[in-house]
Parts: sequence; structure tokens; C-alpha cells
Amino acid sequence: MISEKENIGYKVDTLRIVVRDLNEAMAFYQQGIGIAVMSFDEELGWADLDMGEGITTRHEWDYPFSGEFRTRVGRFLGISLAVEDLQSTYEKLSARGVIFVKVPQRHASGTLVAHLQDPSGNVLTFIERSGL
Repeated sequence: MISEKENIGYKVDTLRIVVRDLNEAMAFYQQGIGIAVMSFDEELGWADLDMGEGITTRHEWDYPFSGEFRTRVGRFLGISLAVEDLQSTYEKLSARGVIFVKVPQRHASGTLVAHLQDPSGNVLTFIERSGL
């Protein structure tokens, strides 16, 4: 076991998401689900979104990269975004045209969970924990 003195103190900084079309993805994340774009470089093929608390998602366009990189588009990301009221969030985002592949459902743990899909097919999870 590592002692507190030996702990390096890691902190999540950037989560990377590969997309088919960077402009389409930025429109979805900014206008569709309301996440602020911090920086955008179409020439280099990436954009950073502000997830709060010092965490960034970097969206990378698959075109300049190898075929192996393209296999990372359109998958379950394993990223969960916490919200205070998931049913309200679901209704607002659905009205904006956001596609949910799983509507809000109560998980065995008591957490309310829903999954949505971005235009590249990447699946994000939205959660509402009691007492959030």
C-alpha cells in the first residue's frame, strides 16, 4: 500500500474524444448540450471544451490520423456527466434534438442514468446521484 507521503496526487486533466466531423461535433457539444468551447483549431484538428473544475475534453478529428485512430470513433466513452435533475436535463436536450440511446432509468445503486449519442456515435452517460 502506498503511504500518503508517497502519493503523487494525480488529477484528471483531459479526456479525449475522437469525432468524424469537428465542426459538427462542436455545434452539438456547444449548442446541443451546452458545454463551452475553450479553444478550436480546425487546421490541427482539435477543440477543447471546458468541463469545469479544471477538466477539459479534447475532441480530435479522425481525418488526419491513421485507420487505427478511426476505430476510436462511435464507441461507449465511459465518461459520466453529473447533473442535478436528470429528467429535466433529458427533456431539455431531447427538445434540442439530442439523441438518447437510453432514457433516464434508476440503476441498482440508486443513481439515475441516461446515455446520449453525439453526431459521431460516441456514447456519453448523464447521471443524477441523490444528494448531488
